[in-house]
Parts: sequence; C-alpha cells; structure tokens
Amino acid sequence: MDEKALMQKCLDTWGQESQLSMLQEECAELIVAVSKVLRGKTNAWQNLYEEIADVSLMIDQIKLIAPVASEKIINEVRKVKLERLENILKDKE
Repeated sequence: MDEKALMQKCLDTWGQESQLSMLQEECAELIVAVSKVLRGKTNAWQNLYEEIADVSLMIDQIKLIAPVASEKIINEVRKVKLERLENILKDKE
C-alpha cells in the first residue's frame, strides 16, 4: 500500500475528529521532545526525530480531508511566510 492510501485508510478507520485529536497529541509530544533537547537529555535528538516523523505523518493525514484545497492553500501561505522570513533576515543584515 502506498503512503497516501495508508493515510486515507487511517482516516477512514478512525475518523477525522480522532485523527485531529491525535495530531494535537503528537504536537504536544514534539514540544516535550524539543524541551528535552534544549535541556541536553540523553537520547533527546533521537526522540525529537521520532516525534517530527509522527507529526509529519499526522499532517499528511489531515491534508487528505480536503486534499485539493488544503495543499494549494498551505503552499500559498507557506510562500508568504517564507517571503516574510527572507525580509526579516534582510533587515538583520
């Protein structure tokens, strides 16, 4: 099964609300993992990588709820945010 089909099967099996809740939980775990890296905990980086992967997988599922619109909108907003970052960095020079 390819990734997209697997993500869709997860949504079909557990439902949108459950997967949104899971995204929320995974984001919280990512925050904890970042805190552990900042505190220099043992194996903190490995845990951070795992939590990044978990959040990424959940985001991929959520994008499937409205795939055409969400991907386009996300890319447009991302472009604006990247331009804003570029301008901020130019101001710092």
